[in-house]
Amino acid sequence: MNGLLANAISMGILAWGWANFSTALGVSTWAGFMGTTTYYASGERFIKGWIKGIIANMVGVLWAIICVEASKVLNVPNIAAIMTGVVSFGIVAQARWKRLSFIPGVYIGCSTTFGMLALNGTYFSTVTALLMGSVVGILSDAGGELIVKLTKKKELETALKAEE
Repeated sequence: MNGLLANAISMGILAWGWANFSTALGVSTWAGFMGTTTYYASGERFIKGWIKGIIANMVGVLWAIICVEASKVLNVPNIAAIMTGVVSFGIVAQARWKRLSFIPGVYIGCSTTFGMLALNGTYFSTVTALLMGSVVGILSDAGGELIVKLTKKKELETALKAEE
């Protein structure tokens, strides 16, 4: 079985599990999927992709906190729009540092925070969902690898029996 199909099977099973598990725990399912999305968008695999995604998402959450909290204390007309511009500038400008260069991952973390706050979530609930979702991403990738290994072993056994 090829890797993409194996990952699809693994992701399908884990997505089903995540939807049930997150709902039972009261964790935002969609925000968790943003963590999974970040893992897959990182362009890296396993621990390297997981760490890259987590760093990006958490920096995005920090940018959202800066935007929201500054908007609360600064009494300036259109402050939310101004802060959105400031934060967007910062997200892209920080990419000159390698560890902070995964711009889509930072935007995912920031946007997920805004979405969660709009739905009466908290910063903590956002971080929790993103982190849990990133685990779903790495587990689905590892599950795909396991499926590939198991099916290749089975294919080899079948081929050997056919030769007998």
